[in-house]
Amino acid sequence: MKINNKWTARALAAAVFTLLQACSAPSPTASPTGDAAQSFPAPEKAWPKEGSFPNPENLRLLRDGMTKDQLYGLLGRPHFNEGFFNVREWNYLLQISADGTPQGQVVTCQLKVLFDEGMRAASYHWKPANCATPTPAAPLRAHAPTPQMLKRAVLSGDVLFSFNGSTLNDITPQGRQQLERLARELSAVKNITRIEISAYTDRLGSDSYNMVLSQKRAMAIQSLMVRAGIDATVIQARGLGKSSPPLSQCGPMPKAALIECTAPDRRVEIQVFGVS
Repeated sequence: MKINNKWTARALAAAVFTLLQACSAPSPTASPTGDAAQSFPAPEKAWPKEGSFPNPENLRLLRDGMTKDQLYGLLGRPHFNEGFFNVREWNYLLQISADGTPQGQVVTCQLKVLFDEGMRAASYHWKPANCATPTPAAPLRAHAPTPQMLKRAVLSGDVLFSFNGSTLNDITPQGRQQLERLARELSAVKNITRIEISAYTDRLGSDSYNMVLSQKRAMAIQSLMVRAGIDATVIQARGLGKSSPPLSQCGPMPKAALIECTAPDRRVEIQVFGVS
């Protein structure tokens, strides 16, 4: 069969142009309106799977223009494996009392926050829609301050734990001293609303193994801080495996050298929020 090279080249060029147009199309989550505002993730994909119980008054403090740090202080991390930097959408699974009292019937609600180009909250969307109605038991106080980040500590996982260790017994003496010192500092602060413990791993090993390892490490640190006198109700411990971009820049090398090179990635971040 004879092939017309001129027409083949034109067809190939047209296909490449179409592909480039498709790749440059904006993400459906880039705009605070349209499909992004109507689409919610499946509730069973939330982590933790039950979501969280927000302070009703914190919900009434939500405003357009809030930064991610401010939202983080009010509601904590999003519940659907969304990152912090350069993302335009956060989703929460919230258990809310229908009448705003501890004895009230609990309603499961989903909250979607869409951010503008400046990474400030542009709009809030609820499912079901009646979840957006403020509860009478939590009147808005104009003077109520928004929780801010009071302290952030990044600790090396290799200093805290022996390699691949994840229990209290695996915490090194140096790591225990660091954690106990931090716990003493925090126990003296009376205005803490939330403590986030986030544990990460390096890229070695499977996703599932690293997720379990990091979760065990986060919970071990939570247990130690509770023993040191920190209120357990304000602590959230979360293992994030190797989901975060690595801090190290390690190319191909023998495993022993790679383990040493990726040490910065095996870290634990502790963020403390409260009213300053």
